[in-house]
Amino acid sequence: MTTRKDKVHLTPDLDQIVDEMVDGLLEQDGGIREPGKADRQYPEHDALTHHNDPEPADQDEDIPLTDELKAKIIQAAIPLAIKLGTENGKGVAGWVEQDTWGGRVTRGEREAAQAVLKGIEDGDPAVLDDLPRPNAGDKSDIMNELLDDAAWAVDKLELSDEEKTELLDEADEVWDEYIMAYTRALQDELVRMARAFLKEEE
Repeated sequence: MTTRKDKVHLTPDLDQIVDEMVDGLLEQDGGIREPGKADRQYPEHDALTHHNDPEPADQDEDIPLTDELKAKIIQAAIPLAIKLGTENGKGVAGWVEQDTWGGRVTRGEREAAQAVLKGIEDGDPAVLDDLPRPNAGDKSDIMNELLDDAAWAVDKLELSDEEKTELLDEADEVWDEYIMAYTRALQDELVRMARAFLKEEE
């Protein structure tokens, strides 16, 4: 069952408590007049100091995972997938650069950078298929993260493992958007870095 996290504030109105105490004391004294708050003389009484305000309590509300709610979570996950895919693609490009013509390479750096640049620009499968892609384990971790973040963004919802499994069966669009953003960012960043490297080598 999907759970919504809320805070319930149980702090009473202290002004109301003070007013009631003073009114009771005035009635005992004959009820001559109703003083304003500025000239009231409060008795030396420890009733208020002994009052313990309860801490806000967590209240979990069970929300059924309806088709409508599933659709909202999936739609909320799509922009998150694009953002995360872009960030991860750029990060992986840095690793590829280091292993191809960067700091971990001692010879043939220029030729390697030219080969990657040409392969990406020409759409050469020999180059594109050799670029890193997320594996099945990566997909599971990434999708769980995206669905958790999307559910929280929709209505501060926390998904159970069973609900995430159920959503995964209907969230192919989210993964497709992640892969497209990842691939585009990876290739664009490699092109940028290769051109910058080759320009420095001129």
